[in-house]
Amino acid sequence: MGPVISQVSLERISAAVSRSTRKILVGGYRMTGVSPLDGFDLSKGSFYAPTVVEDVSIDDEIWKEELFGPVVAVAKFKDEEDGVSLANASKYGLGAGIWTENLSRAHRVAKRLDAGIVWVNTHHRNDPSSPWGGLKESGIGRENGIEAYESYSQSKSTIVNIASMADAREKEDWFNELGASRRYG
Repeated sequence: MGPVISQVSLERISAAVSRSTRKILVGGYRMTGVSPLDGFDLSKGSFYAPTVVEDVSIDDEIWKEELFGPVVAVAKFKDEEDGVSLANASKYGLGAGIWTENLSRAHRVAKRLDAGIVWVNTHHRNDPSSPWGGLKESGIGRENGIEAYESYSQSKSTIVNIASMADAREKEDWFNELGASRRYG
């Protein structure tokens, strides 16, 4: 896993996790020291440890805001209805993930989630021909797929009457019903 986008982002993520009153299961800190993978000094970058926070309330900042960092907010739910309600309790809706062996349930739940893309038993994979974009405050429009093509296009109609003006006025007045006065033309 690489760094977050900037030092400012690293500080915002760290502050949001620090303000949470919930239990941090793993992570929750800026990474420093030397990477065992390549010897890079992690303190020279914006590295934040992958973090899991449990029993997060929908009122918690890490539930409500998009942190754009390696932080997962986990909440227990009673049943499918409660799970969907929790998942939709956000002003954002870019993506959602469902992990299950029951594909009928996955399709049923995916249909009810307020997210532009739903992954089932995978995460952050996307076919280039499949539209990508969020719902609610997670964006307007779509990337990829025919939806993206259409968002960069505008339709236009051009109507050409090839009859003479005299014939058009006499015979082609579509809006002249039963000899009523003409509406335009």
